[in-house]
Amino acid sequence: MNDLEKMTNRAKESMQSAAQMAEDAGHPNVEPEHLLYAVLSQEGSSVNDILTQKGAKVADIENALKKALDKMPQVRGHRLVAGPRLVNLFETAKSISKKMGDEYVANEHFWLAAYEGDSALKGVLAQSAVGK
Repeated sequence: MNDLEKMTNRAKESMQSAAQMAEDAGHPNVEPEHLLYAVLSQEGSSVNDILTQKGAKVADIENALKKALDKMPQVRGHRLVAGPRLVNLFETAKSISKKMGDEYVANEHFWLAAYEGDSALKGVLAQSAVGK
């Protein structure tokens, strides 16, 4: 089973949107910021609902992620790949989904994985005062 088969349809959509966003921006890699921005941009996102219930301002989080994306290098004519930070986030999300007894990785698992280990990503989220 490949990694796409281990994701919910919504998580697949988010991953595809993140890749398209990175390609459109000329970024050499798809990074966690692309994925989290895609998750938040998804219509009917349950992550948005959860964050709003926790008192977070989704627009502020999107703005913080957008600022981080704007700082990323641009390269043209480069084959787009998943960056090592995204690979780590995905592996962490898989681990979280297993611990929770879930068969598939969902957008919520990506979001929880963002708080595990990636200091650059935690910094972006901290700017928005979003807790786990």
